[in-house]
Amino acid sequence: MKKTFEIKASASDSSARTGIIHTQHGTVETPAFAPVASQGTVKGLPHSLLQNLGAQLMLVNAYHLYLRPGVETISKLGGIHSFISWQKPVLSDSGGFQMHVVDSQSPIEIDASRLESCFTKEVVAFLWEQVANENVVMAEHNRDWMREIE
Repeated sequence: MKKTFEIKASASDSSARTGIIHTQHGTVETPAFAPVASQGTVKGLPHSLLQNLGAQLMLVNAYHLYLRPGVETISKLGGIHSFISWQKPVLSDSGGFQMHVVDSQSPIEIDASRLESCFTKEVVAFLWEQVANENVVMAEHNRDWMREIE
């Protein structure tokens, strides 16, 4: 596996450190300002302003994007970067928090979890395999560099 996290400096009296995350869409110097764009946009702020503020990456929510507009739509539009018109790194959560909070009454299966959509209230199957598709929602190989940071 190619090294994706590079430590630049470490504190001698704690576990604090700075580093660089290398992704296929650019590098991110840590610590980093990472605006939350749950549904692919930071409400009320154009990308140009985010860049002027120093945003090096954007955080999206896999659960929200899975429900609306859906993996198929994002894929047809060229993946998450094309969909949100952001060519810098994009970090996605796994949707696991929503599985725990929204679906706490039902067991989580290895490949899917059934939960109520926060948008329509209909019960949907949240398919982990579709969410983990690196070309659609989780574009930056999150698991690879997260293992290195630990």
